[in-house]
Amino acid sequence: MNQSKPEEAMTFGELLTLIHQQQQRLQVLEGSLSQLMTLLSPTLQQQMIHYLTDQAEALENPPELRQQYTELASDIQSRTLPDSH
Repeated sequence: MNQSKPEEAMTFGELLTLIHQQQQRLQVLEGSLSQLMTLLSPTLQQQMIHYLTDQAEALENPPELRQQYTELASDIQSRTLPDSH
């Protein structure tokens, strides 16, 4: 499939394939980020969580994006810093 093809010119099947590929890519990135976070020092983990929390509170970000930042910060905090709750 040609990924440079505009979405409006794609068939429904091609669009579903693209969505599936993007979902798989996100799963790989999420798993990689989770693994990377466990390798960081607690200080760097806290800095990442702080950055994500700042982005979650940034009013220039759309509400849906802010919610994603909130969920990611919470997920990382629960996986890497379980004693910080």
